[in-house]
Amino acid sequence: NNTHDRFFANIDFSWQESSNGTTFTDIPNGAVDTMFRTITQDTWFRYRTTCQGTSSAFSNVMKVRVLPPANCLTPAPVIGPDVSDIGAIIIGDPPPTNTQLYTFSSGGAHLSNPASYRTYTNHTAKGFIDLALGRTYKMSIFHILNTSFHTDAQVSIFIDYDGNQVFDVMNGERIFNGTSTAANFFLNAIFTVPTSALTGTPLFMRVVINDDLGPNPASDTGFGSFISGEVEDFFVRFTDPVGIKDNYSLIENVGIYPNPTSDDLNVSFSTKKSTDVTIDLLTLTGSVLLTENLSNVMGKESRTLNLKDFASGVYMLRFTAGDSKFVRRVTITK
Repeated sequence: NNTHDRFFANIDFSWQESSNGTTFTDIPNGAVDTMFRTITQDTWFRYRTTCQGTSSAFSNVMKVRVLPPANCLTPAPVIGPDVSDIGAIIIGDPPPTNTQLYTFSSGGAHLSNPASYRTYTNHTAKGFIDLALGRTYKMSIFHILNTSFHTDAQVSIFIDYDGNQVFDVMNGERIFNGTSTAANFFLNAIFTVPTSALTGTPLFMRVVINDDLGPNPASDTGFGSFISGEVEDFFVRFTDPVGIKDNYSLIENVGIYPNPTSDDLNVSFSTKKSTDVTIDLLTLTGSVLLTENLSNVMGKESRTLNLKDFASGVYMLRFTAGDSKFVRRVTITK
């Protein structure tokens, strides 16, 4: 409670915020100890103290980060009692090399494992799993239980390749479905990243282990409650190291300038055949800020996007033509 300082020592207080961590402004009605603030982008906060109206001092700066929308795709709860868990997930190259690239493990044996108590594990804050377009990977899942006997479980893996926050099973976004048995409780999924997958932005991957072996929403769609098992979530990020996507796409020769920009952004490209093209400006969390729809584009095309009303920061410019999508980064500076 800073009321005494404010009225008797002539010290003024206010919360401040910044969109870039450098330039701060007072928050309206911010002369309180505790306040509530809704943010839509990464925001930095600090507490300002002014003594006698002439000198200022500031608290440490705290950054509040807006996570990508996929972080909000938390699963429905496991009702329990919980028996099965995911003991390890290993992502790597397929045979014959079997090189391990990423490993997530809680350790322990298949049965009577004390680590088999979790119902949900969120790995998204640990960073990205970087995978390449058109490349084939092996993903291994180790089934553990807290009982002394085995119970079969259904294992499903989902990847949101197009970034629409839904696992489109009919479009191949459930990349694996299998059953852990007493004879085979270390399952291997072989999958190839489609060349049409969205690049340059975090995408959601979910692994579900479920003791319900029949049809059910959790195992079939990635969403839905179940009795016993676990859900583990990850962020994957797809790269196009050899230009597969640009060759696959209907669009080529993309130019974006100036970048960074403070006002207009000139976009040029050409199409291999007549096609409709959509250009979207998105935040790093996936929110669409601006859309330009172009019909029956053939050959060379150029457009100027007015970005003067958008705040400084890093954005994504997404091109969509037919079934293919790709993303370029754009920086706005004021």
